[in-house]
Amino acid sequence: MTRYITERVDGVWRVRDTICTHGDGSDCAVVYGPGSGGAAAARAGAERLNRTNESKPGNEVRAWRTARGLSQARLAKLLGIQPLAVLRWENGTRTPPPFLRMALQHLERELESTA
Repeated sequence: MTRYITERVDGVWRVRDTICTHGDGSDCAVVYGPGSGGAAAARAGAERLNRTNESKPGNEVRAWRTARGLSQARLAKLLGIQPLAVLRWENGTRTPPPFLRMALQHLERELESTA
């Protein structure tokens, strides 16, 4: 699956993150501008972001956390781990554990129920 996609909205080219949304439900997107220049810049931006995302699994953790407005320390506390673990996942020093995706899904449901 391609995470970052190029799209044209209201005549302006942008790159949208297909996984992340802001707390208010709006898209996580970077606007590049109108016309062929905006299209070329958006395509290059999406390609660069997709390459970066493939090489660093911690980017998914960072995107999930920031989309929900959580600090590294807050996410660590909610998961019952040390904040240094989140920092290491996000900067690529350590690989996130296999169970993390399931833990984040569970945490997502908890955060929604308290909102």
